[in-house]
Amino acid sequence: MSYRSSRRRAFTLIELLVVIAIIAILIGLLLPAVQKVRESAARAKCQNNLKQIGIALSLFHDQYGGFPKAGKRSSELSWHVFLLPFIEQGNLFNQFSLAKGSFVGGGDKKGPLKNEFSYTKVNLYMCPSSTVEKTLTTPPHYYLPDQFVGGQPPYTSHYYAVMGPKTTPGGSPTYEVFLSGGQGGYSMQGIILVDKDSTTTLPGPDPGNSHQLIADGSSNTLMVGEQSWFSSTGTRYRAWVRGCDSSVCAGARNVMNAINTYDIDTFSDQAFGSSHPQGTNFVMGDGSVRFIRQSINLATYKALASRNGGETINE
Repeated sequence: MSYRSSRRRAFTLIELLVVIAIIAILIGLLLPAVQKVRESAARAKCQNNLKQIGIALSLFHDQYGGFPKAGKRSSELSWHVFLLPFIEQGNLFNQFSLAKGSFVGGGDKKGPLKNEFSYTKVNLYMCPSSTVEKTLTTPPHYYLPDQFVGGQPPYTSHYYAVMGPKTTPGGSPTYEVFLSGGQGGYSMQGIILVDKDSTTTLPGPDPGNSHQLIADGSSNTLMVGEQSWFSSTGTRYRAWVRGCDSSVCAGARNVMNAINTYDIDTFSDQAFGSSHPQGTNFVMGDGSVRFIRQSINLATYKALASRNGGETINE
């Protein structure tokens, strides 16, 4: 009568090390592919956010006869607030006070019924690739704790109105700038204008440019751009509800510097840019979304930001 041995042959240490090494190599090969797929999905989501914003801006235009201004100086509320009814956030919009006065009025910095709603996250205004969701609280990131409610930083937005192009003093061509001062002033040659009037008491939306005033063509003009980058040398993010006052327009930027140039400039001249490789997303005046590479010629980039410069733009 024969018996089979019940003993099983165990792996040797060398064999285990070989298996572990193979697994490590496979993980190393797969990880970049997984990260690439993840970033591709995040970029697609970001572009979809901007597409929805473009549709909402078109609906606003249809209802009021023009695009919203970058922000009302009387109420200090941003265009992001006035777009809420068109992105299925009407209930949130109806809670805002549109009255004249500071967005951080009152002893508790709530507005009231203004800044306190910046603690409500609006997902459509956020790029999933960004590592920054709230206004930053540590230097050198230009934190403003004096605008926090209850000591907490508010949510920001990653999508900013394009006020238009700017050139350095003495540069060419010359673009119109309003309130040129310590924070860079406001270009007046983009689709989304700033509100020059700080005295009006009209509470409702105050439309600005219409399609008829975009002489360079809606499909050739930048309207909203992505700024979702983070730099260790400093990043300026503000509450998404904050609009314009006599020094800054928190929800808008000039096109002054090349895409993804992270050196902090004056507030209005901060560069558009993103966490996506090699460029950033924009909504054009016709509502279409384009990914523009950071290698674009700066003069061409500024020409795209102008609604009425008459520049010749190469493909």
